[in-house]
Amino acid sequence: MRGEKKRILRREMNIPTLSDYKSVVGRDVIEELYILASHVGNRSIKMVNSTSTGGGVAEMLHRLVPLLNELG
Repeated sequence: MRGEKKRILRREMNIPTLSDYKSVVGRDVIEELYILASHVGNRSIKMVNSTSTGGGVAEMLHRLVPLLNELG
């Protein structure tokens, strides 16, 4: 799924985009994220999370992964 369909789906699911955070952190911070992400290149990043009693990892990843994917 690409382009407009993907954006519509994200809106319907209430998944924020990086642009949604510009009013909070400023355009400069968002631009810096793209610059930093460009240095990652084709490397993969593993996210390992664990708590002894469970926790909100799944809820956090639900919001975080789409933002990371947007960075490339």
